[in-house]
Amino acid sequence: MKLPTTNEEMEAIYDRYVRSLESQHWGKFVAVSLDGRVLLGDDREAVAKEAFCQFGSGNFVMMRVGLKVVGKIRKPEKEATLKWRFIGASCATVSLSLKVG
Repeated sequence: MKLPTTNEEMEAIYDRYVRSLESQHWGKFVAVSLDGRVLLGDDREAVAKEAFCQFGSGNFVMMRVGLKVVGKIRKPEKEATLKWRFIGASCATVSLSLKVG
């Protein structure tokens, strides 16, 4: 898998790795690595930080089970910027800084 660049690619990742989680984990945050590993949790920042530590910068996408919220972590050494893209009719980008380490 490569990092998605289109909504269609993000939808395909959701369908392959996340859709099966809907019945038991609706609303939870999920990080999907480029090799298909999945992390789940209730706290967006905690899941993002754990994914950053386990998968590395730029090697995963973030989603919310059932809601199709997608984001990806971009480089830092000590600080990560989390950018969210909301798929659907309304699109927006929000940035959140996380201290790592």
